[in-house]
Amino acid sequence: MRKTLILIFSFIAVNCKANKPDSIPWNHLVEQMQRFHNRETADSFITLLSPNFLKAVPSEKFRETHKMLKGQLGEWKKSTRRSVAGNNGKYLVEATSLKLLMDLYVDSSGKIEGYFFAPFNEEKKSAKVNAANPMRTAMDSLSDKQLREYLSIPGTKGVSAAFIDGEHTSFYNYSDGSEPMPDSLTIYEIGSITKTFTANMLAQLVLEGKMKLNDPINKYLPDSVKPQVFKDTAITVVSLSNHSSGYPEVPPTLALTPGFNMQDPFAHFSKAMLMHFLNHFKPYRSPGAKFQYSNLAVGLLGNLIENVAGAPYEVLLKKMITGPLKMNYTTITIDEQTKSRLASGHNDAGNITQPWNLAAFQAAGAIRSNMVDLVKYTRAQWDEKAPGFAAIKLTHQQTASDPAIGLGWFLLKKDGSDELITHNGKTGGFGSYLIFNPAKKKAFIFLFNSTTGSTQGKWMQPLLDTIR
Repeated sequence: MRKTLILIFSFIAVNCKANKPDSIPWNHLVEQMQRFHNRETADSFITLLSPNFLKAVPSEKFRETHKMLKGQLGEWKKSTRRSVAGNNGKYLVEATSLKLLMDLYVDSSGKIEGYFFAPFNEEKKSAKVNAANPMRTAMDSLSDKQLREYLSIPGTKGVSAAFIDGEHTSFYNYSDGSEPMPDSLTIYEIGSITKTFTANMLAQLVLEGKMKLNDPINKYLPDSVKPQVFKDTAITVVSLSNHSSGYPEVPPTLALTPGFNMQDPFAHFSKAMLMHFLNHFKPYRSPGAKFQYSNLAVGLLGNLIENVAGAPYEVLLKKMITGPLKMNYTTITIDEQTKSRLASGHNDAGNITQPWNLAAFQAAGAIRSNMVDLVKYTRAQWDEKAPGFAAIKLTHQQTASDPAIGLGWFLLKKDGSDELITHNGKTGGFGSYLIFNPAKKKAFIFLFNSTTGSTQGKWMQPLLDTIR
């Protein structure tokens, strides 16, 4: 099968405010896409695209890619809605000679921010589920019920979960039977949970007096990078960590990177390219004014941390966090130990994916870990005797509102109940979700080797309710 064309896309699960699905006329939008595709009316299709899309792919370039896509797909015969979550809709597209899964992203006005196609493999879920669950407590029974519900979703493969309640931890491992059974040492890509590790590094450097949250980022960039300012307001260090810098989610020209590969999208985007982006980026709003989730911003923050600490990100990860916490399986590089324990990732179409390499964006989502290590990491979030606890506490201090966010972590505040602290993650073939209640010392952690259903869904909510 020929590779399908990628236009613009979003990577790594986001914890941002999203549109309500019912506020967007999804089916009408997709019907228009189908009609304009089949009529080869690129100019009509352009009216469906957002300003951000057209900044990244100008109209003339889009006309070329639209024609190329028409040649690849042939007639777009049918569209079937599979799921909608926030600003993302997934549709099964039936074309002349193949079926494809379309991921569609829209802005708050319903204009297309990006879309891409992946091969679709019809999958019928087996009733068989392999489970490692002691089934001794009410929590064991509830976890069994909800994790089986998750695995009933087409496209899901396996999941490792842990429930922490004070000094006690329950581990659960499930598989749909088509993949090797995971255990608590199985390694997954944790995606954007990496951002909380990056925030921890930042907090340590702040407490050591080597960085300041409100410093302009240019203080830690090469002199060759132009001032990163909007009017007279500089983009600051803290704005990179709390997603208020104004930088986009990913570089708009990412898909045009030489050597770009849809299976490993960040691999060829170098630090030099990131500096080039900064020298050509024109901020369009005041830093700190508005939340906009940005992998680019946190990736850049990791580069600043490297510049200050004088070592590569992965070396700092071991020195500052995983070493002191004895997280012996947490890494970025796939060495022999990691390779032997690494689960196979799967995309929404059910296809096995290759591991991601994030190059200049390691700080945004490159870490690989397992449940044993993430339990250690989570316990450290409330353990005053944990190494580096002062820095950990600093990452929990609110730095922005709407949504409430500290350094890296999202803060879920609800009247009459304890504050919950959380982050999730997604790469090309994996998903993750970590949420904890520091007051009650309770937490749930989930690791998935499929992107399907791997962010918070209805199946997960009964489990999350138990930690409030």
